[in-house]
Amino acid sequence: MIDQVWSSSVARYIGIFGLYIVYLLIGSSIFDAIENPSVHNRIQLLEQGRNRFLRENPCLDRDSVDSYVDEVLEIMGHSNVTRPSYITWLFFASTLVTTIGYGQVPPLSYGSKAFAICFCTLGVPFTLILLKTITEKLMDMTSQFLEYLNRRLGHLYRPVHIRLLHAVLITTTCVLLVFLLPAAVFSAVEPEWTFLDSLYYSYMTVTTIGVVDVLPSSRIQNVEAEAVYKIFVLRKCVRCF
Repeated sequence: MIDQVWSSSVARYIGIFGLYIVYLLIGSSIFDAIENPSVHNRIQLLEQGRNRFLRENPCLDRDSVDSYVDEVLEIMGHSNVTRPSYITWLFFASTLVTTIGYGQVPPLSYGSKAFAICFCTLGVPFTLILLKTITEKLMDMTSQFLEYLNRRLGHLYRPVHIRLLHAVLITTTCVLLVFLLPAAVFSAVEPEWTFLDSLYYSYMTVTTIGVVDVLPSSRIQNVEAEAVYKIFVLRKCVRCF
């Protein structure tokens, strides 16, 4: 009987999480399809403006102009001016439904803005359902852990002391897994970040404040590494919301 209940519970969790991932994948695909023409047109306009500027100023060469523009953008905090990839839109979709909303990749077209409203209208409640499901499971696990501590330490310590130990262990584990470990990963893959920058980013993400002064870069040369890196952030956002 217990095995059947456990199997049913696991199947429910997997089903809800699977539907959530499918919803994010579909949403990011639609964002990618709608935004690509607008982004392409803007990039063409920028290239045309640059070419016109070079024709009007023949004393300048293309590489010098591009280098200067890159330096200006980096100082202004907009060094990642590239065509958004599918992974970028998947990351963007996850920040919408988790209400983090970094604003790093704002939609340009009217279609994307309208779709973002519809996507969030369904996605945010869906995220709350997923959150409720995860919370129920975590509460069961913490209760089982407390029962385990009572069985093993009940003859040595008072119940209030065991509950205090339980709270300290749970809090320490959460701080380690949610803040310190991700901060260590971010500081390793982001060469310009200090550990404090990484910890600051992790905190702003977990609390869904979503400030945009510190954001992951897109300078990872290997495309697969970039995908894994951003999916890691996505999983972190979903788990911590």
